[in-house]
Amino acid sequence: MRTRAALLAVLALATAGAAGAAALDRGYIAAAPVSALDETAAAIATGLAWTPKRCEAVVLWQPDFFTRRTFRAPGPCEQTSTGRGVAAVSTDGERVVWLAYAGGNNRDWLLWTATPTARTPRRLRFRSADVDAPPPIVLGNGGEGGIPYALGRDVIVIGPRGRRALFWHAPARVVALAQGAGKVGALLATGHLFVVALGGTTTDLAYAPNEVRAFRIAAVGAVVQTPTRIERRTARTRTPLLARAGARLVGYVDGQLVYAVGDQIRGFTRATGRDLLLRRVGVPFRAEYDRRGLAWVHARRVCWSVRVGVEPGPGGPIPC
Repeated sequence: MRTRAALLAVLALATAGAAGAAALDRGYIAAAPVSALDETAAAIATGLAWTPKRCEAVVLWQPDFFTRRTFRAPGPCEQTSTGRGVAAVSTDGERVVWLAYAGGNNRDWLLWTATPTARTPRRLRFRSADVDAPPPIVLGNGGEGGIPYALGRDVIVIGPRGRRALFWHAPARVVALAQGAGKVGALLATGHLFVVALGGTTTDLAYAPNEVRAFRIAAVGAVVQTPTRIERRTARTRTPLLARAGARLVGYVDGQLVYAVGDQIRGFTRATGRDLLLRRVGVPFRAEYDRRGLAWVHARRVCWSVRVGVEPGPGGPIPC
């Protein structure tokens, strides 16, 4: 029933999108500043910062069903000398996973999960490290294929119903993850970007250390942001998409690159050369784009537009 309702909602939005575009934007004001964002399958997960009045938390927002659910890890949340909060959040549309931290000279890192039907958060992993050391747990963006995380060199994907969909032992420490098109991208401390299919095959895309600034995994390969450009990579090809100073990768779907620069979210289509201003947002901001739409946050404002409404309408780009 939820799937049917979602499809009907998308059809209704598509009909309205022909006339309204940015008028389809939806949004709300979060209870605290947003520290992390992930968006997939018409669900937007946000991490909320710790405040003296509220513990850090995670919100799962499903615009198709007009629902927002807030999850908080159990136990006290005293202020710590070097801070506490939510460093990363990930969702596959139903499940939410988040990486929290707290501590002083030694920082505790905890990976939690919850769902709308099992709302009491369950701790998945715990690690402790020096406050200046890299996070010992890495959490990647979620998708319909699952939610990836890494412990050192080990990559795990949480699949449907919480079952493990993938385990892969990398040749070096994992520093970043991204999921898409039935694959997981794992950026290693050596600079190499591995694309691992959920079936187990791997592709090594060699980069120099610190050359990859951000990446997404699409059906056409990896879309990679380097210091000089955003490009599309496969095992055999390296295709430039955009060379613009300060451009930050937001997402890539069906040939459309969405990127951020300054206070703008823009969409570039290489086949036509069109480069459109989609939204203006207060800075700094976070944004995510996938096949269902575009999500963005500034301070406490959380916004989402279904994909048919992402391009600006006759009145120009309008913030939610």
